Amino acid sequence: MNGSTLELVGDILLYAGSFLMLLFCVYYTLHASWWRSEAGWFLFSSAAYLALVLLFLAAVIGKVIPADSDTRYWMRVFVYGLSIPFALWRISMLYRAQRAGGSTVTMRTPLDVPTRHID
Repeated sequence: MNGSTLELVGDILLYAGSFLMLLFCVYYTLHASWWRSEAGWFLFSSAAYLALVLLFLAAVIGKVIPADSDTRYWMRVFVYGLSIPFALWRISMLYRAQRAGGSTVTMRTPLDVPTRHID
């Protein structure tokens, strides 16, 4: 494969990923009451944020936003800056769940193996 083919494949994957994340948000809203729990809020907002990042990248790559414009720079600061509150939110959710004696399942623990909480 040459560079232009890989570039095309990458662009298609970027647009497909953006579309599917937005589709997830719509489907989740139509079929689940995500707004009733913090976990639901987090799942929805994380998907929406990923869609926003992918759409921003698609707009930059597709030259929808001029390369040397203040709009692009402010959008970049906004889009990338949102990662900080999301990371802090995720850390606080994990911390609170662990403090409350929540799930001790980790990525290294098979889901079908019972776990026990060790204090």
